[in-house]
Amino acid sequence: MAFFFNSTHMKTAVFLYYFLFLACIFQNVQAQPDPKWTIGIGLRPLEWETNPYNFTLKRKLGKHFDLRAGAAFHSSSVEFYEYIFFPYHSLSDNSYGAEFQGTKKNYYWNNFTGIQANKRFNNLTLFLFIDLTYEYYKQEYEFGAGDFTLRPKNPRFGDYMVFGPYYDYKRNQFGIRSGIGAKYVFNRSFSIAFEAVYSIKKVNLIGYYITLSDVVDIVDNTVKLNSFIHQNEPIKNQTVQTAIQPLSMLSLLYHF
Repeated sequence: MAFFFNSTHMKTAVFLYYFLFLACIFQNVQAQPDPKWTIGIGLRPLEWETNPYNFTLKRKLGKHFDLRAGAAFHSSSVEFYEYIFFPYHSLSDNSYGAEFQGTKKNYYWNNFTGIQANKRFNNLTLFLFIDLTYEYYKQEYEFGAGDFTLRPKNPRFGDYMVFGPYYDYKRNQFGIRSGIGAKYVFNRSFSIAFEAVYSIKKVNLIGYYITLSDVVDIVDNTVKLNSFIHQNEPIKNQTVQTAIQPLSMLSLLYHF
């Protein structure tokens, strides 16, 4: 829950919900007698950290069918610190202390398009839908300068210390999902809906393990630490994943 209240994109989503909720109660716009378009924002309670919300757009096709599409993008950045103080050596028994600062960055976006079939019972509408989906996720690390302390004062050439490993990766997901939902209509302009889905997707992942090492160098009787970044060969993986989400999305919708 801390993530929910501290995250910038979640605050934005909650603000939009709050604004639309007030508009729903106090709205004074002129509603269309038979609205053809729907826009909305949907929160995803089961995916706060990776896919917290979606913007949606729907276009009515006759009495019982809608075209539907949606998209979302968000990013996050978290600073982290590591402190190491232990003997890790190649030529001596010297120990080193080091504080290292880095930033972990995440980027995510998705989109979907599909069709929806509706059956209305007064203010309640039940619907079935099927979507084609695409998702992209990227995680990467950026590293700043370290603050190193050498102990004892006479380290030997070639002593070293290693940070990591850290894992950078990119993930592409193509899939299809089907589900059921219910929508409650407040008036001609506003409604609220929830969806439950079953999804199957093909996941393509490319990842890299990265380590940082600091090697003691002695030049003109001066001790220096030379830093190196090591990246292994890419790790490629393809999987097929399935999932059932009883509450995939909770949406507030505006019809016009």
